[in-house]
Amino acid sequence: MGTGTFAVLAALRKKVNVIGIDQSEKMLAIAKQHINSAKVQELVQPMLLSVVELDTEFLDETFDKVIAILSLSEMYQNEQDFCYKSIHNGLKPE
Repeated sequence: MGTGTFAVLAALRKKVNVIGIDQSEKMLAIAKQHINSAKVQELVQPMLLSVVELDTEFLDETFDKVIAILSLSEMYQNEQDFCYKSIHNGLKPE
């Protein structure tokens, strides 16, 4: 989720529901400010969540799209592998 910039843009331009995850409370606080300023609270849901919790927090085939911005590069290889598997499992078949 980071600062929420991309999530807010997606909500404003595409009118899509966005779930943004971040393990940093500080980043989520900034994101919530951006979400509130843009008045997209009903479309953007920030969540305090680590990548290792993806498979327990969401059911398989939940998401239409998954976007990871500046997150995978900060992970160890085994964390990246887990993240890719969780993303794959979380995506709808189409």
